[in-house]
Amino acid sequence: MAAAIGPDMDTMKTLTTSTWLCAHLILLMLFIPVSAVAEDGGGILVMSRDGRPIFRRTGGPETGVTDLVAKVMRTVVTIRVQGHEPRSGSGIVISSDGYVVTNYHVVRMAYLPEISVPGIERPFGGELVAFDPELDLALLKIDAENLYPATFWDSDRVRVGEPIVIIGNPENFDHSVSNGYVSATGRVSADRLLDTMIQTNAPINAGNSGGPVFNAAGLVIGVVTSAHQSQGINFAIPSNVVRVFVEQALRENRIPSIRCAGGWLGVEYTQAGDDPRFRDSGDLRDKALVTSLVAGGAAQRAGMKVDDVIISYDIVPDCWTGAPGRGTPVTYPQFARKVRMTMPCTYARIRVRRNDGLHELCTMVEERPPRSIDGLLEMSVFTCATLRDENLRERSLGEITGRYRSGLMVSYVENSGYADVAGLAEHDVILEANRRNLSTPEEFAEMLGNMAPGDAVLLKILRDGQYKYVVFEVPRPVDCRADRPE
Repeated sequence: MAAAIGPDMDTMKTLTTSTWLCAHLILLMLFIPVSAVAEDGGGILVMSRDGRPIFRRTGGPETGVTDLVAKVMRTVVTIRVQGHEPRSGSGIVISSDGYVVTNYHVVRMAYLPEISVPGIERPFGGELVAFDPELDLALLKIDAENLYPATFWDSDRVRVGEPIVIIGNPENFDHSVSNGYVSATGRVSADRLLDTMIQTNAPINAGNSGGPVFNAAGLVIGVVTSAHQSQGINFAIPSNVVRVFVEQALRENRIPSIRCAGGWLGVEYTQAGDDPRFRDSGDLRDKALVTSLVAGGAAQRAGMKVDDVIISYDIVPDCWTGAPGRGTPVTYPQFARKVRMTMPCTYARIRVRRNDGLHELCTMVEERPPRSIDGLLEMSVFTCATLRDENLRERSLGEITGRYRSGLMVSYVENSGYADVAGLAEHDVILEANRRNLSTPEEFAEMLGNMAPGDAVLLKILRDGQYKYVVFEVPRPVDCRADRPE
């Protein structure tokens, strides 16, 4: 049998395959300038010469998100409210000595909501320190030490497309994690109060409210506040807004439980572009146009007039030093947000445009009053219900509600609030206010609205079958002019 002169068929196939692979590898190297092939955390990372990763082959699951979650999980608390309106939410530890931020709607009218902290078996009762219904923010305090506070990031630096992680208590599933991306920034809230809302696409459910939105570095960029009816659209209050709210709350020296009302100038305005005179004015149509002024308010005292167009707004140390400058330009929603987020009793320099040119104004920003008469009761930190309210009957108070034809049942009193200090208690029946019979909470609120802050109201109440008199003070806002020159 003759010996084979050339390679057999299997050898030819192997050579052909090897030649094909070598040729394609050479072509790949020609088109992709590879400079490094290195191990990276248990995997292989191929880098191009300009430092960009080409592909990654890992030996296990991605660890970035899991490491982040492990780091920040202990900064997130679970909040549960008991009573006839049981609900749950989430919160963020902001200090090692027990301050917690959440949504106002999570703890609204809740007495000592139950707050569970990771790593601590027993829950704490949360004392309401400050709240702002319009911003939907609340600050709570629990009796705890050595907690792990979250770190907040500058929300003005948040970029669309960056990854985010949300941790919360959706549907009572504690410390659930979802992730996604920042879908948009600068969204305007429903009441047009904020124009910096952050939109994300991370899945959330009832119970996520008040929880944090973390960026990829584990820093809080916002507080979850609401979800759109369409799936994958939800919104967060920017961290910078939260920071100002907390700073304002902690600087107050009044009764511990307060309503953080924010800044107020006593001016009503609309977008200049809504007025035909400015509709085609490219540089003015996005500005705020003054439509009315509150008599004696900060804006009127500064010399502002109806039809002024707000050009710029700046916080300044005072109105007497420093040369006027160009100022920081503001649009209509930006002006609304900046005034709202200005701490009361600070000064603001405002540039306005009139028919005769630019004018520079300066005034002291005051505290924002409640938007409605119902807000006065909210500032007082207690609520009432009519004696004919079916909810009271459900709470085994039918004997009292059936005995009196008029009056108000105190259904909630916040610890250390105005009403608590005055001596009101839950289940007190308010029969008279300044010798006047009361039938509805609205009637009481209207009465308070017609009185000056600090005025005394003599309440005749029924408690445990005995009549008592309590002196209640109409909530007093911060008096910015009490100790500072105008």
